[in-house]
Amino acid sequence: YENGEYVSEDQRESTRWYRKAAEQGDTFSMNNLAYNYAQGRGVGKSFSDAVYWYERAIENGDESCVSSLGWLYYENEYYAKALKYFKQAAEANDDYALMNRIGNMYWNGEGTSVDYDWAAHWYRRSAEGGFAWAKYNLGSCYRQGKGVAKDLSVAIRWFSKAADDGIDDALEELGHAYYSRGTEDG
Repeated sequence: YENGEYVSEDQRESTRWYRKAAEQGDTFSMNNLAYNYAQGRGVGKSFSDAVYWYERAIENGDESCVSSLGWLYYENEYYAKALKYFKQAAEANDDYALMNRIGNMYWNGEGTSVDYDWAAHWYRRSAEGGFAWAKYNLGSCYRQGKGVAKDLSVAIRWFSKAADDGIDDALEELGHAYYSRGTEDG
């Protein structure tokens, strides 16, 4: 019913079947039911029901729901809870994009106090895993001396890697870093 395969698409009917299966312990259905509650697909939008079904799925061994629960909390501005689940998901799955988000949360003080050391830590893990925006963010840390010792040569190296990966903003930062390095050198 969800995709309209062999039957007419019907989100309410799809949700009804997901509920039946979820109540029987099927974690895939718990995940989909939680998503439907989060998005209001086939049911009224319900944050608490979405949390309930994501938590049930996690309790029953579906680790794929951990980041989904984190995003649900994040989108509803429960940043401390989001940070907790993001860390759990990032550690379990080497999710480099999520590691970058964690760095952003420490940088901006979302769910935690501003902590540039931890921001740089998560940016580094993400950048070393190949995530382009983390390379840019780590370059910014080195250019500004936040969370790491200021080092324009290292900043340039990370901005160059980000630019090579298609982050256009890194080109502008490269210009600033080269200019700053030139003025510092004499």
